[in-house]
Amino acid sequence: MQSYRMNAIVLPLAASFAFAGPVSVLAQDAGAKAFAETCSACHTAKVRPLDKKRMTKDQWKQAIDKMTTLGAEIPKDKVPPILDYLARTHGPDSK
Repeated sequence: MQSYRMNAIVLPLAASFAFAGPVSVLAQDAGAKAFAETCSACHTAKVRPLDKKRMTKDQWKQAIDKMTTLGAEIPKDKVPPILDYLARTHGPDSK
């Protein structure tokens, strides 16, 4: 009987934690996916790589704005996840 009570408490709690992690992973993957779909036509590991760029989120926003003035087609709904991705992977504190 005590095992049943333990399962009634532990299993729902464990399930809630199981879903907590993937949400942030999905958010991170959304930024990488948006970057790949939108920016990788010009920015690859071999052509115009961003590996050595370390900029703040505001600086990345300015860079994206500049790219759109140069003709890059970046849907407005893709900008926030791309900014988050770039700030996380190519920010001043990233390595």
